[in-house]
Amino acid sequence: MISKPALRKWMSRKLRDSNKAKRATPKQVARLLRALDPTPKFHTPPRGNYQSICFLVGVQRDGFCFNLDMGLGKTWLTLNLYHYFAKQRGEGGRMLVIVPNAANVEEWREQCSIHTPDLKFSGVYAGVGREDKEAMLWGGRGDVLCLTYNGLLRVVGKAKPGDKNQSFRLDGSRAKRFGSQFAVMMIDESTFIANHTSSFHAACRSVRRGVRRCYTGTGTPFGKSPDELWGQFRVSDQGDTLGESIGLFREAYMYPVDDLYKGTVWHFDRSKKRHLARTVRHGSIRFARKDVMDLPPIVETRVPVVWSKEVWQHHQKIVDELEQAQGNFTLVENAYIRMRGLTAGYLKVIDSEAGEHVIKFKDNAKVEAVVDRVKLVEPKDSQVVVCTYTPTGDIIESRFKDHGIKCLRLYGKTKDKAGLLRRYKQQGGVLLLQWQAGAYGLNLQVANYMHVVEGPTEPKARKQLITRLHRGGQQKTVFVYDYHVKGSVDDKILDALDQGKDLREAIIEGRVRW
Repeated sequence: MISKPALRKWMSRKLRDSNKAKRATPKQVARLLRALDPTPKFHTPPRGNYQSICFLVGVQRDGFCFNLDMGLGKTWLTLNLYHYFAKQRGEGGRMLVIVPNAANVEEWREQCSIHTPDLKFSGVYAGVGREDKEAMLWGGRGDVLCLTYNGLLRVVGKAKPGDKNQSFRLDGSRAKRFGSQFAVMMIDESTFIANHTSSFHAACRSVRRGVRRCYTGTGTPFGKSPDELWGQFRVSDQGDTLGESIGLFREAYMYPVDDLYKGTVWHFDRSKKRHLARTVRHGSIRFARKDVMDLPPIVETRVPVVWSKEVWQHHQKIVDELEQAQGNFTLVENAYIRMRGLTAGYLKVIDSEAGEHVIKFKDNAKVEAVVDRVKLVEPKDSQVVVCTYTPTGDIIESRFKDHGIKCLRLYGKTKDKAGLLRRYKQQGGVLLLQWQAGAYGLNLQVANYMHVVEGPTEPKARKQLITRLHRGGQQKTVFVYDYHVKGSVDDKILDALDQGKDLREAIIEGRVRW
């Protein structure tokens, strides 16, 4: 429990305000850049005044969060900050970049070759030999080392003996030794460390302690709870902005509520909204695309399809299961997944004799609608087809093959994700994307058509997905088609997204009626 005098003192402390920096005119910013010693040199110039402002702020702060909308150049920014410190100021040291998945490693490699070609880039992901990995991780090879979050866990952790799931236990001394080689650390899509109890958070925080400068970047700083903000700032500036303990943060901005199932749940005190926003600006800066970029329009269209009577009968059975399973998380989750599978034309069933198998329906109106619309798009325009579950991707890939539609597929089992992305960007065409593998950090401006067969249910992830196409560098109007079975869970998902709500969470918690 934090005493009231201590809490008042903490909440009334003097803080910086990044909004003041945002008011600087291009002339003022140019003068400030020239005044730096040495004056920074950029291989590719800042895209706009906002990038120059962010660069100036980054030079002054050793821990900072860049809350820039997707496509506003967080990669350009942090690469140039590191280049300025290490090469132009001569401070030396390496840069560590942490990204969500292997495909993002390739994105950083590409951006590094464009914006800072004199930096030597090393990316560690599947396909890199053991000796090369060791040289990159511990031998000082390369100026910029890029790892996935899972890769970082394996570097700074130890596998638990006999654990078939290959989970890792953090090794504090190993993490400190690993972090000591880096002068700058960049945590890309920092919502991955927002949960302060997660292994990703623990690993990044341990490494960060040995690094002088740490930047985090995200376009969607938090979703369900302000706790997620605290988790990110705890790593970026080590608690300078939102406090070193979660208890202090909660006492300042939240209030406890006793929940029958979850115990004590902390809710945001909305009367503190303005104070929290002001506090956050001490350690972060926010720029939205609509304020700094003139992007082509985006057109979102719902494409309704109709089920056969056979599928509707299965749907009603699952609805009955959902109603009866309230309170049982596992049963509700399984029923929800099966319901989404139905909309894509298949049903997972468990038979006492045959075990688990998949029934595929001959009448698959949604996938046929996707095929028809993909065939209508001009060959000069590239397309992305999005699904959530692997069986759905299998069905779409098979139907594309039947209709002579060539596609590249990016999902969990894709071995050479980086190579696949390179081929897609070079040749265009159709990319079949399992969104969990590509909603964060990918640059897919080569495409301007997106077909969402199964998309994310969370608004934040949906926004991330759309901005893979609708971002800086996009020259064409972006068309997004949401395929939905009328009267099914698809409709409820889209309606919930329009209201900024997560339907999956609502279903599991029993807040949805059919």
